[in-house]
Amino acid sequence: MAQKMHTKSEITGTIQAQKSLEKTSKMQKEILTIEEAAEFLQLSKRSLYKLLSQGKLPGRKILNKWRFERESLKRWLNKGQ
Repeated sequence: MAQKMHTKSEITGTIQAQKSLEKTSKMQKEILTIEEAAEFLQLSKRSLYKLLSQGKLPGRKILNKWRFERESLKRWLNKGQ
């Protein structure tokens, strides 16, 4: 049985769909890095560091790296702080 040849646009569409799924999967993580938290909150990393230094953002340093619970960030957003 011969394999079907895929067009370039079909392959491109498949690759884009896979990347979209990977991005969605990353966004569903429960614990976020500083980069992921910045993307989730649509803020710069610098803004996050500033909020952290002021004690305004819920986060935790683990082995010298910041980590954030997605649900804590959602609650923080809802409080409007």
